[in-house]
Amino acid sequence: MYKMTETYEDYNGTKRTEDFYFNLNKAELLDLQMSYGGQLQNTLQKMVSANDSDKLLAFFKDILLRSYGKKSDDGRRFIKNEETRNNFTQSEAFSQIYLKLTQNGTESQKFVRGIMPADILEKVDSQEASRQITAEPGKSPVGNVTPIR
Repeated sequence: MYKMTETYEDYNGTKRTEDFYFNLNKAELLDLQMSYGGQLQNTLQKMVSANDSDKLLAFFKDILLRSYGKKSDDGRRFIKNEETRNNFTQSEAFSQIYLKLTQNGTESQKFVRGIMPADILEKVDSQEASRQITAEPGKSPVGNVTPIR
């Protein structure tokens, strides 16, 4: 599970600081893999090699929305549904988080690693330590995306 604490101004002009949670369990990770024809890593490598910022932006938005949820009070569930996602995407916090992840390679790497199940991450690290798809530290993983100011 990955937690991001974001400070933003809501649409009433109120400054807010909130925690946002992201997670992909093994079943969701399998669904993500299959949505790319079982070739997620190869597809990502092609996007990076081709510097296809449109597809990379769509990928980051996809995993951001797939992984976003709310923890239940008892911690037994991680609630991901259309209402939860809509509430998130309609907030200024979503905009800030999305831009942060697409414009900063270090942040995007931390995010992707943080949402993965720990045992899967350990396997990936041990099997492919030298073959990980990474952007240069601090560089946007989606190419030259100009921040909106």
